[in-house]
Amino acid sequence: MAIEIQPLPDSIKPIILKFVDVSLSLDFALLISVSAIFRKCKLSKTRITELSKLLRDWGQEYGALAINLQLWKPEIERVIPEKTYYSAPEEIIEEERQLADVGISDYLKQIIDEEGTNDF
Repeated sequence: MAIEIQPLPDSIKPIILKFVDVSLSLDFALLISVSAIFRKCKLSKTRITELSKLLRDWGQEYGALAINLQLWKPEIERVIPEKTYYSAPEEIIEEERQLADVGISDYLKQIIDEEGTNDF
């Protein structure tokens, strides 16, 4: 039994090269992350933040390239629609506005004061 390999179209070659590049970058970042988690290497908070952003970006790019190359087909139900609309009830919106206006520390002080005046 022989497997015949067809030449790749020129339009696909740069996508495959990018896919391999992103895959290796993602693997390397994951190795560093695991090493940091098990305290085999020390990372500053700045480096951890940078590494998190790289993992996020490379993970998204890896997924997009995999879909583009038809290597992965995500489940339709789990895809978030491009535009999602949520309308909160007006009383929740007003409460959030008041919280933003007053500030969290004043809000907590107000709650503590109110609890002190309530008799059960």
